[in-house]
Amino acid sequence: MFSFFKKKKIVAHIKLNGVIGNAGKFKQGIDFAGQEEIIKKAFSLKKASCVAITINSPGGSPVQSHMIYNFIRQEAKNSKKKSNCIC
Repeated sequence: MFSFFKKKKIVAHIKLNGVIGNAGKFKQGIDFAGQEEIIKKAFSLKKASCVAITINSPGGSPVQSHMIYNFIRQEAKNSKKKSNCIC
């Protein structure tokens, strides 16, 4: 049955680009402290059915990577939403 009143699914999307950790001369990069609020906001959207995460990074700090990963898993578990990572 065709319906004009079908609810559209909403997917929150996070893009992470750059070296993980504070690397380089100007300390630019992806670190846990800089991404924590963005991740919280994406998982707190009530209308979003899941969260898609795109990571484009040549590498960097394994400690920062693990902290970001653990926080994403924790937020996904707490909000009971799926998270899909596209690397």
